[in-house]
Amino acid sequence: GGFNEGRVEVCFGGQWGTVCDDSWDYRDAQVVCRQLGFGSTGATISSQYGKGSGHVFLDEANCLGTEHNLTGCVHATFGDTSPNCWDHTEDAGVLCPVLCPDDMFECTTGRTDGLQPSCISAEQRCDNVSDCLGGEDELEYNCPCGPEGAVRLVDGIVPHQGRLEYCKNGRWTSTCYHHSYYRHSYGRIAQVVCQQLGYPSEGAEAFSCCSRFPAGPSSQPIEWDRFQCSGGEANLTQCNRYVSSTCGPQQTVSIKCKCPADDQYPCSESASNAPVCVNELQYCDGVTDCPGGSDELSNCYSECVNGDVQLVGGFNEGRVEVCFGGQWGTVCDDSWDYRDAQVVC
Repeated sequence: GGFNEGRVEVCFGGQWGTVCDDSWDYRDAQVVCRQLGFGSTGATISSQYGKGSGHVFLDEANCLGTEHNLTGCVHATFGDTSPNCWDHTEDAGVLCPVLCPDDMFECTTGRTDGLQPSCISAEQRCDNVSDCLGGEDELEYNCPCGPEGAVRLVDGIVPHQGRLEYCKNGRWTSTCYHHSYYRHSYGRIAQVVCQQLGYPSEGAEAFSCCSRFPAGPSSQPIEWDRFQCSGGEANLTQCNRYVSSTCGPQQTVSIKCKCPADDQYPCSESASNAPVCVNELQYCDGVTDCPGGSDELSNCYSECVNGDVQLVGGFNEGRVEVCFGGQWGTVCDDSWDYRDAQVVC
């Protein structure tokens, strides 16, 4: 087990013995966790935390859930080895919740540094560094957005393009793209969004989710409405918004912004959420100008065609890389399985 979970053992006559899980339920577990200084909990049954050894001291516990210790509950036996559970295949266990202070966040999967209890500070939450083993401190639903009306472009290969999401009531939300709505109206939305993100409004384009460039379907709530902008608004919240019919995740608005000049290229990363563009002469010149060095990738001089794949690390095996915009990039293994590998090979 761990510091807040494990096989339950009770002391009798100076010895530790296990508890049989006959009639064991959440009320018995609540008493155990309370006795240990934790809060209420749900019980685990059987030998989930391994078999004990020696005596089985307690059987048929029947707690109300309000008792202060386990021996205060009604029980069939205490101290005598139960004949029903002698082989320890029914040793009871519990999982107790960690009660973090209100100003801290609980890592339900444990901390990456192994420290206990599994609480991290508010500053460690949503800081783009996973301090919880399962990364729950950086999950979208644990990281409220702000300020209201903020916009971002997600799932694009570079920051200047992607699916439009805006902050509404503390959550990132997608908006619907209707093909019946005039394309120039979406162009005005794109102008406002790109200007809000720090790009020029000129040359901004809007499309339905996946029609022109890779921007995956939305997993965020989709608003059943549309925006109507003139193109001169400072941010999206100044545009009119209308309730519309429902649409699916493949019908969300995606936007592509441009760098200020035609001879500039967008970096593959942003600095403090602000766009960064480099001049043509700064691209692959041996000097890092982008925050993450994307202008100086080791293979930025190689010629490739969009969609080409290569294996790095062996002639018939290795890390998969795909070509886009004359550059090689890696492939994330989310949902990756043998069928994807078949296509690559």
